[in-house]
Order: sequence, then C-alpha cells, then structure tokens
Amino acid sequence: FSAAYSFFDNGISFLRKRHWQDHYDLSLQLFDAATDCALVLGDITSLKLLTNQIITFAKSFEEKLNATYNTVSALAYGSQLPESVDKCIIALSQLGEKLPDSYSEADTKVYIAQTQDMLKGFTTDQELIEHKEMDEPNKIMAMKFYARLEISFHMTKVEAQPIVTMKIVQLSITQGMSPVSPLGFTFFGMLLARLGDIREGCRYVRIGRKLLDGMGSKEVAGEGIAIGTQIM
Repeated sequence: FSAAYSFFDNGISFLRKRHWQDHYDLSLQLFDAATDCALVLGDITSLKLLTNQIITFAKSFEEKLNATYNTVSALAYGSQLPESVDKCIIALSQLGEKLPDSYSEADTKVYIAQTQDMLKGFTTDQELIEHKEMDEPNKIMAMKFYARLEISFHMTKVEAQPIVTMKIVQLSITQGMSPVSPLGFTFFGMLLARLGDIREGCRYVRIGRKLLDGMGSKEVAGEGIAIGTQIM
C-alpha cells in the first residue's frame, strides 16, 4: 500500500491549480484512491487533507461517500468511537436508512421475528448463500456504514447492536448480498445462540462463513471469524 499511495500521491502532485474544474473525474479518482491507501497505512494527517478536498469539491453526495466512510473508519481505528458512530448514523440517514430511537429488548424481539419471517422465503441454506448480489451503489455503501456501526456498537453500545445486525440481514434479503453481508449473518447467529437457540445460531454462523469464503470483504473478515469461532 505504500507503493500504491506514492503512485497516487505523485499523480496528485502533477495536477494543476484548476484541476477540480478542468480535470474533475481524474482528480476525484486520484484523491479517492489515495484516501483508501492513507487509511490502510494509518496516515491520518494525509487522510484528513485528502478527504477535505473531496468533501469540498465533489459535485454530488454519492461522490463524497467513500471519503466519508474512510473518515468514520479512521475515527474508529483512532479510538474516537462516539464521533465515528455519530458520523455513521448521519451518513445512513442521508442514505435513507433510519435507526430506531429505542433499543429495548422488546424492540429487538420484534426485529428478530421480522427477520426470521423474511428468511422463511428461502427454502434451503444454499439458496440463501447463492442469493443475488447487491447492485445498487447507495445500498452497498449503506451496508458498509452499517458494518462499521455494528463493530463500533459491539464495543460501545451492546444493546443497539442487534438492531444493526438485523438491518444488515434484512437489506441482504431485499437488496442482495454485499461483501459485508457475512458479518451480519455471523452476528445474527451469535444473537440467536445467546437467546438460547444454539442450533439456529450455529446455522447462521455457518452461512456467514460460507458467504465470507465466497464474497466477503477482507475488511470485516477478522470480526466475522472471531465472532463465529465463539459459537462453533
């Protein structure tokens, strides 16, 4: 990633003063790719400078999403979880994804029942595993924000995490599987096991593992494997 970052940084250095006006697409691609590398390298100073440029000059909300996601991820990695969570929730709201005001045990049970009812539409586990892939860009980004929020809630707001888990599973059912869907199914399995349904819990952890092998994001692979190991 160091070599990749140097490549994109050099490309940016060749851009002229009016590059956002005269070479907009190239500028956006270079800055976006550089933010990805800066995040992986932990270069937070460069990440802030790059994302500020994208937020300032990008023409649409959608074109700012990757920079926003990298920002909330950097905040989470830097132990600034409350700020990361707040920015995630704002981004999800802008993407049309609303989280409930209450995270009570009763609310959780309602969401579980809704999710289990939706899963009845799949007659076999393999049918679920082979479910269509998500192709709507904003929903794919929403799933990434949900996954980041799920991991943060796992450490800071445990009572809210199950709702996020089921948001991921429900979107996977209605919109198709995304690279972070395995995390949702793995946490769903863990939730069911905690509630006493060990058989179904193990079932969904296995489904999460198979999804991870087939299309999972490396970004959430560690969390998915770690949680799944607790159940299996």
